[in-house]
Amino acid sequence: MVTSNSDCEHTTASGFGAAAARAQAPPDRGRAASAPPCYSEKQLEDAEKTTFHDITDEDSPLEAGLDFTVKFDKPGGFIGKDALLKQREAGLRRRLVQFKLEDPEPLLYHNEPIWRDDKIVGHITSGAYGHTLGGCVGLGYVHTEPGASDDDILGGNYEIEVATERFAAEASLSPMYDPGNEKIRR
Repeated sequence: MVTSNSDCEHTTASGFGAAAARAQAPPDRGRAASAPPCYSEKQLEDAEKTTFHDITDEDSPLEAGLDFTVKFDKPGGFIGKDALLKQREAGLRRRLVQFKLEDPEPLLYHNEPIWRDDKIVGHITSGAYGHTLGGCVGLGYVHTEPGASDDDILGGNYEIEVATERFAAEASLSPMYDPGNEKIRR
């Protein structure tokens, strides 16, 4: 059982070494057949997206904030280029946003409704407790007016519904933990 964030220090940046490390852990520290939950925690604190949760075949790299990975001037083009150019020109209708609950008690997992100014505007795609940030963090798509600015998206009062109760949440389009990747470069 992972008892603190320090139990996660031995994991690799990608988390792939975690399962092997846990399987070799002393019996008093507990053993697990899979990676400890801290992999998801650190991933969500850094706003890293996961395939099949935060990015599916129904999401575009522009909506997920991954436009820096798209090389529009690639020689010969690529499948989907025209659709992405059309989407970029028309303006995005939704964006992937990172949230942190202000109350440290409730937990986010998946599919919790996202409220903005008393209207449901999306749902959480993945969530976990962020020990470094001191509260639960999650990623979720927020529906917006086409071409809404970052300020428009982040404006308003956000709440995440957990078990029929709404909790105030801070919203961000950049990672809440180490947004400039300064700590990873040390």
